Amino acid sequence: PKIPNTTWPKGQPFLVKIGKWISGVGILLNSAGNSGDIAAASSYSGAANWFGDNRALTIDVSMLGPGVTVTGMTYGGANCTFIGSRSTVTSLGSVECWRITQGDASAPAAGSNTLSVTLSGSLEFTVEWVAYTNVHQTSPTEGFNSAQATNGAGAADASVNITSVADLCWIHAAVVTDDTSITANQTSRNNISGTLGSGANEDNNAAVTPAGTTTMSYTGIAGLKTWAIAGYALRPLSAVAAAIVRLRALLGVGL
Repeated sequence: PKIPNTTWPKGQPFLVKIGKWISGVGILLNSAGNSGDIAAASSYSGAANWFGDNRALTIDVSMLGPGVTVTGMTYGGANCTFIGSRSTVTSLGSVECWRITQGDASAPAAGSNTLSVTLSGSLEFTVEWVAYTNVHQTSPTEGFNSAQATNGAGAADASVNITSVADLCWIHAAVVTDDTSITANQTSRNNISGTLGSGANEDNNAAVTPAGTTTMSYTGIAGLKTWAIAGYALRPLSAVAAAIVRLRALLGVGL
């Protein structure tokens, strides 16, 4: 139905305000943290924070050893969802991407909750997490892709191309490598150096518009080092949902 051109706060037309609400809502960084380097274990449990509305927690596990996978992950007691993984060329390391959203079954309240990760065996690993708000709740991710390589004699980048379909996505990626010193080409959220290598994650810190292919990479990985990198697009709220969020906030109505 047509919305009447009713005067809204500060004398501005209602329709103009709706347009501003839609354009002003996009994915935002909320918080980030990590486990630090875990020398040799088969599980991790620690606090991770998320706040805000339409939130998502992205979790990456970088495993510095062969033959081990994540067998379970919960946040605040609720099961997390596996997105994808990639092993290195030599299978001596792997990275797995997981997530949980506010709308998932039994998802915990905003604040600090316990993140628990269980592995199929014991090895050195790192857990990196990043929380975002204004993320689409029923289809939060798309476009997963991964890559692997062993560098030649010279230093090279670890990179992967992520193709977003929805407009205004953010791109998130994680890496594992047996090089203990690496640098993100985008915005680093966590970078953990261990005995056998590094685990790290990053995002592009911006909405991708129009939708398309974004290259995510880590640079300065030394010659003869092996790496695996994986990433995906985080989808934003739809325009209609964004307008409702802003309208409710303005009226002081709970979400």
